[in-house]
Amino acid sequence: MQAIGQCSHSPLEAKPNWMPRLWQIWIVASILLLLAKLPNLLEFQAHDPDDYMRLLQVRDWFAGQGWYDTRQYRMNPPIGADIHWVRLGDLPLAAILAPMMLLLPQQMAEIVAMAIVPLLLLLVAMLLSRRLMIDLQMTRAQQVAGLILLPTLPLLSSNFAPLRVDYHGLQAIFGLAIAVLLLRGSAKSVLVAGFAAAVWLTLSLEGLVVVIGAGGWLAWQFLCHKVHDHVPYFAGLATGAILLTTIFRPLADFVQPYCDVLSLPHIAAFGMSASMFLIIRFFRWHDKFLHRLIALVSVATCAGLLIYLPLGKCALSPLANIDPLARAVFFDVFLEASPFYKQPLSVAVMTLYTPILIVVGGYLAIRGESNLDSRNKWITAMVLALIASGVSLLVVRAGVVAQLLALPFYAKLMMEWLPFARAITKTLPRISATLACLALISPVFPTAIASAFDKPQQTELAAAPFLDENANCNFEALRRLPPSKLFTTIAIGPRLLAITNHTVVAGTYHRNDSEIRDVILAMSGPIERAPAILHRYQADYVVICRGDVEVGYLAAISQVGLIRQMLQGRPSPVLQRVLGFGDSLLVYRVLPNQTKQPETPSPRR
Repeated sequence: MQAIGQCSHSPLEAKPNWMPRLWQIWIVASILLLLAKLPNLLEFQAHDPDDYMRLLQVRDWFAGQGWYDTRQYRMNPPIGADIHWVRLGDLPLAAILAPMMLLLPQQMAEIVAMAIVPLLLLLVAMLLSRRLMIDLQMTRAQQVAGLILLPTLPLLSSNFAPLRVDYHGLQAIFGLAIAVLLLRGSAKSVLVAGFAAAVWLTLSLEGLVVVIGAGGWLAWQFLCHKVHDHVPYFAGLATGAILLTTIFRPLADFVQPYCDVLSLPHIAAFGMSASMFLIIRFFRWHDKFLHRLIALVSVATCAGLLIYLPLGKCALSPLANIDPLARAVFFDVFLEASPFYKQPLSVAVMTLYTPILIVVGGYLAIRGESNLDSRNKWITAMVLALIASGVSLLVVRAGVVAQLLALPFYAKLMMEWLPFARAITKTLPRISATLACLALISPVFPTAIASAFDKPQQTELAAAPFLDENANCNFEALRRLPPSKLFTTIAIGPRLLAITNHTVVAGTYHRNDSEIRDVILAMSGPIERAPAILHRYQADYVVICRGDVEVGYLAAISQVGLIRQMLQGRPSPVLQRVLGFGDSLLVYRVLPNQTKQPETPSPRR
């Protein structure tokens, strides 16, 4: 029987010279993404608060802030906000921004750099994806199909789009690199895969389950087939964790048991695992299955205890110990960090559809593969993709990694089913079958269809009565105010820092949960409590936008809250309206006493 994926009747295989090259696909995808994001580029409107914060981190670094010091001192000054990131995530943007600033004015250089970096990461993702498909012995037509699909996938098109400089795309690339290296099979490549896993965890602990899952799969190979690839993998992971922690974090952080970054408990668990696996290899008793099982269970148990005992419940969630009010009102309504069942229907369909396609594509690939080595590579790729998909069911934004790892399976399905659809002789059935094939081989069309049935989320429903859908808040106009401390909603804080010279009280960073709690209490708690909080933070102005969902949500919480009164034109007596910013952007000066003064015009330029 002819191997699946080598069908001679594929029109793309019949004309290999017609097929576009990788760089051509990347250029077309980059142009389309730039055009799609052109309004955002012109208005400097990034996808997420973290994109602005990444820019701020690089700005401060260039301005002389220390390598290890990643606090944001314009948030809750003079103490600053604890941002748990490291400079590793700043390097791509810094590498492009530095030369741009020599050629362009700063603001234009920043916009250009923030447009270029995600597209370069997209190119890297394409190169690694092609390498993965080559190692899986996929045909050139299948490789081209996968590369064309890559920038169309829902999460990939958004996370590799211009202005998206947060580290989710970068994390996905290292997840893909682990898969590529593990499929190479040599001890050296597996060692480097472990190091790549350490880089991913240095960026963010969100990859911990996938990293441990990859190690678990290698341990399973040892258990069933006496393959010792888990030894170099954990050696690379432990060595990389120690080296990268030393490079990117101060020594004080090295010994502090943090649950939201790579810290000593994790490193101890990796080091212990690597050491024990290495020792076990030199004992002859591991020839017996039961002995290997006992050894693996013992190592896994000790590693789990090394992490759980010092970290406790926050070993399972970095938000375990934050303020309950901050979590309930703010962090729990962040849908991107929520499980699939809390998502809109379209997102839930996308998240559930991905592992289904992985299983179907993997089954077709394995069934049609006679070569044992190729079959094992497909199984490994499928296991890693399913682990990443499982994580995305609990944290939807982790689906970026899952969609990258699922790409070979999408391409396999396309090039398996499409030739049969196009071979139908009658026109209408052929067209229908072709469209059905294209609709079924990736999450794009099911997600688009399901989006027509999306219902507003509870947060949006609560906020709707207090929102102005036509609101157009010109935040740049705040530059007319003298440098001041702004008391504003949480998610808007990083953007205001990026486009003005003001400071803010809080942002979307969980280590600063007490400040987030105070913002929530001041905005939505009893209005008589607001003045004390405003004065304690020495706020100069309170700023809100009528079109901000967070504003509407906080207004819905309490009828007597400050933010509801501001929207209704009845703010606290300690606030004085500053005119000249339009009807959508509300700016109030915080008065030092309880006496309400007449309204004053906006400051002159």
